[in-house]
Amino acid sequence: MPESRILVTGAGEFIGSHLTEPRRDFAHVDDVAEAFIAALRFRPSGFEAFNIGSGSSKSVCEIVSLVMRLSGGTAKVSYTYGSRRGEISEVVADVSKAERLLGWAPRITLEEGIRTLLVEEDGR
Repeated sequence: MPESRILVTGAGEFIGSHLTEPRRDFAHVDDVAEAFIAALRFRPSGFEAFNIGSGSSKSVCEIVSLVMRLSGGTAKVSYTYGSRRGEISEVVADVSKAERLLGWAPRITLEEGIRTLLVEEDGR
């Protein structure tokens, strides 16, 4: 199955062009900052590495649909097909070690983060 690119337009404006098939783990910046603080407070006996993320993945297409739904957008979405050599199809952070050793877990979902951003933008 070929990967697709998405072109989002609205009111004659170009919004973006991205591969739509790969799935990525998107974390809210507040969650990442809290993970950094938890890591700074952690006193390991040696070197430790932690995965920080939401623990779930979304495609660009899913994010576009979510933003459109939350914003009430009516932009036209069209797809062209192509692929990038070596593209990793899905990336998801396993945050179980951070939960266990740092007492950290993501709190803000992608939907909550986008909704907050839209409210902040609307208020400007």
